[in-house]
Amino acid sequence: MECSLGFIYRRSSYDWMGPGKQPLCFVKRTKSPFIDFYEFPGGQRLATESSTECLERELYEEVGINPSHCVYVESGKRVSNLKVHISFFKTITHSYQNLKVKLNIYLVSLPHDYKLRSNENKNIIFTNPLYDNKYKYLHSTYRILRLFEIPNELFIADNINHYDIWKKIKYEVYSCRIRQGNMSDTDYYELVKKYIENIIKSSDSNYVKSFLPRIHNHRLLIIDSDNIYKKLPQHYRDFVGGIHYNSHKLDGLDQKNIWSRDDNLQYLSCSCHSRDDLDKACELNFDFALLSPVLISKKENNELGWEGFKALSTTAGLPILALGGIDNTPKSIRLSSLNGGSGVAGISKFWYNKNKSSQ
Repeated sequence: MECSLGFIYRRSSYDWMGPGKQPLCFVKRTKSPFIDFYEFPGGQRLATESSTECLERELYEEVGINPSHCVYVESGKRVSNLKVHISFFKTITHSYQNLKVKLNIYLVSLPHDYKLRSNENKNIIFTNPLYDNKYKYLHSTYRILRLFEIPNELFIADNINHYDIWKKIKYEVYSCRIRQGNMSDTDYYELVKKYIENIIKSSDSNYVKSFLPRIHNHRLLIIDSDNIYKKLPQHYRDFVGGIHYNSHKLDGLDQKNIWSRDDNLQYLSCSCHSRDDLDKACELNFDFALLSPVLISKKENNELGWEGFKALSTTAGLPILALGGIDNTPKSIRLSSLNGGSGVAGISKFWYNKNKSSQ
């Protein structure tokens, strides 16, 4: 099944927060399954429609947005503020119990005084599930909200004792995964605990708060073990933004043994090396994946190259970060984007990159 949906918000003083943390438009479902749940306006694409035609039809039926009031916004182009602005955001595949749905997500920003009225007599509300839990929402809702905070560069660390790395973490790094590698669980627990203790002990209160998920443009800390996460003291867990599974752990996962989030803004990520890995990540609704090796591999002639990366990432059904011989220069981030990726990830070329500003 393929659907188009509108991520609708009003252009207002909330704009500095980014779309994901503003009051958003939801409509109440009137049919099974999930009757009385709230969802983003949208619906199933007909065989004769394009994804944008489906979006326009659904927006008119469900919330009364007239297609003649809309303009599709392209980057860098100025358009009338009196119009409803529409731009394509992302396509993901979301798995329900017995159904896979391809979701084409569009950002829809309304003039602040634009009136909505359902032509299907559906109840319309403006709220945000991140702050208001009195309504029931579709399972995909939180995954879509998490899309707005997925990093376009992810630093991977397995030795955080080096002074230069600590300095970079505090002043430059916004998204970091602490890799377990070959460490024992005991050693890895101590490493994660030390990392979080250094955050908590910081005299900079804004730095400490920046790891909390409901802060705008918050920092993201990801660790490699759900078991280690469970052993951490509760107030330490508040600083963990997600769990990462390597490809070996991914292979043995299912809905029964995958990590259950404490917070709907925590992320699930994984390492993938093949189409089968990506299909498994989609089946389990991971938020994003690291796809490698792109340019450098430990095994001879095993690199995907940008063409191989593009072939997998453009049909993956979830955001992909390129990993393997890649730095975090603007040029590399653009290359990832041009080849269907959402960003880049790396270890040594990230921490010790002296040409970050190079184009």
